Amino acid sequence: MEPDADFDRALDVALGFAPQATADDRARAIAFLAPYKTQLVALQLLQTSTDEKRLWFAVATLEGLVRSPVELDLQQLISFIWTAVLEPAPGMPSYVVSKLRVVLVYVVLRQDAMIQFLSQLHETIAAPTSSTYHHAGLELLAVVCEEICVSHDDARGLFPTLTKDRARQRAQFQTQLDALVILTTNVLSDVASKLQAPLPHAPAFHDAVATTALRILGQLYTLDLPQYATPAILQNTIDLLFALAANRATVADSARFAMDASSQAACDTLVVFATKKWAHQVTDVVIERVLCGLLSLLESCDASAMAAMAEPYLDKVSGLTEAFLTKHLRRLESPTLTSGLTDLLAAVLRLTQHQPHVSGLFHCLTVWEIFVSHVEEAEVHGALQPALLRSYEAGLVGVMMHLVDRMLYSTNEAQLEELDDEPQPAPEALPVAIGVELGGESDNLLNAIRTGALQDQAQESAEMSDLKAFVFECFSLVRRIAQLPFCAPPLLEKMLPIVQAQLAQFLEIHAAPIPSGDAKQAQTIAVRDLTVSCALLSCVAAQHYSASNAMSDKMAGWSILRLFLQLAEYIVGHRLHTRGPAFVELECEALACVRLCMGCVPFVLQSGATNDVLSVMESVVQIILQTLDTSIVPSPSAVMQAALHLLASVGAVVPHGLHASISAMATLRSTLPRFSLHLPPLIQANLYTAVSNAILQPSATEVEWVSAYEAIVTPVVTSFVESTVALQQNDQRVGSTSLLTQLTRDVSICRALATSIRLKPKAMKLSFATHVMPVMASALSLVRLYLTYLHQNVNTPKAPLATAVGATNELVGLYTDVLNSIRKEMPTELIHRIISTFVELFQHAPLTAALESLGASGTAVLCGFLKLLRILVEESTSTFANLLQSILDLCFGPLHELIFAHKHYDTVVPFFIALMEQILEKHYRFFVVSQMTFDDAGRRRKAFANDDARRYFVSILQAVGTIFTQDALPPFVCKQIVQLLERIHKTHQLFEFDAFKDQVRLPYLHTLLKLLISGHVDLLREELCVLLYRIASVDFPSFYNNALHTFIAETFPNLDASQTERVLSSWAGQSDEPSFLQELANFLNDVRVIQSERQNA
Repeated sequence: MEPDADFDRALDVALGFAPQATADDRARAIAFLAPYKTQLVALQLLQTSTDEKRLWFAVATLEGLVRSPVELDLQQLISFIWTAVLEPAPGMPSYVVSKLRVVLVYVVLRQDAMIQFLSQLHETIAAPTSSTYHHAGLELLAVVCEEICVSHDDARGLFPTLTKDRARQRAQFQTQLDALVILTTNVLSDVASKLQAPLPHAPAFHDAVATTALRILGQLYTLDLPQYATPAILQNTIDLLFALAANRATVADSARFAMDASSQAACDTLVVFATKKWAHQVTDVVIERVLCGLLSLLESCDASAMAAMAEPYLDKVSGLTEAFLTKHLRRLESPTLTSGLTDLLAAVLRLTQHQPHVSGLFHCLTVWEIFVSHVEEAEVHGALQPALLRSYEAGLVGVMMHLVDRMLYSTNEAQLEELDDEPQPAPEALPVAIGVELGGESDNLLNAIRTGALQDQAQESAEMSDLKAFVFECFSLVRRIAQLPFCAPPLLEKMLPIVQAQLAQFLEIHAAPIPSGDAKQAQTIAVRDLTVSCALLSCVAAQHYSASNAMSDKMAGWSILRLFLQLAEYIVGHRLHTRGPAFVELECEALACVRLCMGCVPFVLQSGATNDVLSVMESVVQIILQTLDTSIVPSPSAVMQAALHLLASVGAVVPHGLHASISAMATLRSTLPRFSLHLPPLIQANLYTAVSNAILQPSATEVEWVSAYEAIVTPVVTSFVESTVALQQNDQRVGSTSLLTQLTRDVSICRALATSIRLKPKAMKLSFATHVMPVMASALSLVRLYLTYLHQNVNTPKAPLATAVGATNELVGLYTDVLNSIRKEMPTELIHRIISTFVELFQHAPLTAALESLGASGTAVLCGFLKLLRILVEESTSTFANLLQSILDLCFGPLHELIFAHKHYDTVVPFFIALMEQILEKHYRFFVVSQMTFDDAGRRRKAFANDDARRYFVSILQAVGTIFTQDALPPFVCKQIVQLLERIHKTHQLFEFDAFKDQVRLPYLHTLLKLLISGHVDLLREELCVLLYRIASVDFPSFYNNALHTFIAETFPNLDASQTERVLSSWAGQSDEPSFLQELANFLNDVRVIQSERQNA
């Protein structure tokens, strides 16, 4: 069949070069091209055509044919492709030649002719042509190495081969390993020697040859150590690799400096040598030679040379340094090494200081992070001599000082401006949702709003710009180094004068007109430097002075606190956040600095300076009040959040008895409802959390906190009850926004108070429970009111359903938070009433249908309800167990279809899984009870408690299994199911229970095998394999004799006995976990190979 014009038109459509073509056109074009996909046509096109599309079609056809079980003339293919790749025709595109190399290797593997092919290839490469080695032959050998040497846990994309065939091919390759290592090393030695004299070819040619040879050598050394590689040979090889790696660092020699790609490849190969697990007899030799070579290489990377080097090469050198030090840090302290860790660290410090590129610097930071961890561990365990530790710390001080310079525009403007290429975002808008978990500690406030302060970045998970990520990485390392005993004072001595000088200039900023243009940019840079400087000074001051018992240190910390207080007062007083994002960041950082430096307050109080402390705390609270004041120019949400963190700190460090002496604090508490009225909902909630935590100090006596806490909670409860009454009396206005606004405010505050009480002592929980009981009773009527309104008006045009569903979601969240915090303190009758009401309401089909029709907002209500049930069943006491029957009836009755047929299935199902996990873990005895008889292992036999228990137990496991079998199962849901099964088995030996083995074990095994073969959740491959082992290990004979055969019969119908045995040949019946997991990996590979063969047959 001859390709013609119709062929070319179809090829254009199939390859996407015809923009007007439809999907049907492409399908017809692919069908038209199918008859052309033959060996004869492909070879004809490769021999006669120069059209790139035709050539691509030809090589793609050949690859597909070779990977399939179709009968081919393999010898013809080898003869043709061998010539085509070693002597490409003029004008043949490089990607076609590259693809033909892959096809040729696949043909050799299919023909099982590895030894003969390698011998012929060896002769071709070794035969000198034009005074050099055959580069095309090296490229072909590189493809062979990549195919044989890489791990084949997942064989897709490579040549599909059964595990036993792959093992045989690798064994054949291993027989040629010594010869290939010698050949490749000789090629590299020849290139290195030619660099010492005028080159016979252009440097680019030698660079390409060396690069390919280095790729090969790196692949070869990933295999078992060849016999050829004696310690002396390894030493010479490493020296050769470092000589090649240093070419790019030899700036004075133009020929060597041009060897860029090979220098990078040499670094990659050295990483293999540096990180490989060597035999004991050669390990010390490898480490010492790599250390000597690395020291020499780093010595050549001085400032002038690094300025001429390209970024990729420096990254490779830095990466090699990181890999070596990470792997061999402890060995480098051996006294047997000629050069030790100290010499290498000195070289790394020079590399860090002269590093012109951020990417390379990150490698250096990783080295220093690992070394700091080493020093920290030595400090704790006394593993090193004190003199050696002090020398290490002295070196780390140099690193720390350099990183400080890297973080400031005044000393690193060019690099920071290069990173700062993103537009500044507007101040972050306040979220309107509440319900994020509040911590019980006094300073563990809501983190839904990020302050952006450097001090808080470690607790805040958010994507940062390149500039902020760079500064934060440097800052984090500086903070760790400063925690070492002798590293903090030098940083304090450096940073305090810097901050004082910068602050002196900044405090005059209000008197000058607002700049523009270059002057504005200069001001922004100065503000950013002040922000970073303050963060550095506050972190080291907080760490050092809080750990010190010296009075001079404590008083120095007190003076630094007052310095930051002056800065915060100035910024807040002049509302400087209105001048842009840089000022907002500075304000957040200033408030964070004040908070961190308050650790010296208890010492100052002990010294008798109570009035000084009260004066400072008065100023601090005044700053907080001004920040939260919305009557002038409202502060951004991040600034308000930073102020609330500070307020929580005040409550923690100042004894409860002194709170009344801080007039601003007393004013805030007395006017809290009115003061917080105009704050955004989330800030309101956080404010109440901070105030309540300040009152409920662990050290406070009951007399001190009861009345103060009542004064905070009572107005909120009263307002809530009044809002409820108003809504009940105006049920025709249930969708009114004005009524809902007040209700939502009260609910959000109640939720915040409930969450903040969760970790408090029981007496405080009882106090809160007493106050919140009226809310719990009143809110039930509102839940019924809103849910009834929803299902009655879901089809009513222009009905304010969003308002109703929002209120319902808040109310469900309120019950969730309250039950999560004080369910043990609440009356049993009230809990039964709450759950009975919810169960009754959610049993109505019209309501559940209405929630689904409302989309995401309705889904949120359903998810909130499932979360409420999960919180409720966390208690394993009989009080809550009595409710279990009604919860199960609901979940596997009216709600079951809604959950599993929901449009937002992926959102709802995780809540259902979490609920089932809690039910099985905490209430296992509801389903399964121990009997008085014993099994062969001497354990009590277990049986179902009753028929209902049997039905629900099996229903739960089947429901979870149904989720497991869904197409395109989301990885997070898959992980949740794996954790559920592992957790229940660990707690209750689930997999050993007879009912599990008899009714659901086999489906679970088949589901796990299908998931592993499909590859949809490869990120969880290890967890799924371990889970499969756990389930199989309960009864290995049934797994090997029944489960696997049944699975194969379902997966590959119509296989005869010999074909089935071929698929199962990778299993040897091992029962230990490592062997089982290896055989499982082999089996998965073999199944995919069989699948590929059947699809292409």
